[in-house]
Amino acid sequence: MSTKRLKPTFDLERNQPGAAESEGLRLDFRGVPLQRVFDYFSTAAGVFIHVKPNVDIWAPVDAWHAHELNRDEALDLLQEILSKKGCTVIQDGRMLTVIRSEDVKKSYIPLPAVGNRNN
Repeated sequence: MSTKRLKPTFDLERNQPGAAESEGLRLDFRGVPLQRVFDYFSTAAGVFIHVKPNVDIWAPVDAWHAHELNRDEALDLLQEILSKKGCTVIQDGRMLTVIRSEDVKKSYIPLPAVGNRNN
């Protein structure tokens, strides 16, 4: 049984960085490294992406949608894709931190203080 190997594609015309809020984001990534998707989101969606160690940024991913997406819809799709790759996205405003899901419990994530413990 032979398997057909798909050639990575990246449609430059559909994935041009631009004003994400007014034009929408066009996603057409097929078999491209995760790093290329991050580069596009950083420019087109106006987000900063911090990738923690141990995240395989060269893993091939497929991320496409037939219609333009607004920024929030596109970020939701990115989170879904990363979840399937075993990663979690922590969003703080325009900053996205990408971390392996298995490393989340080991990471220091500051939590807001609640109440006074001395009472």
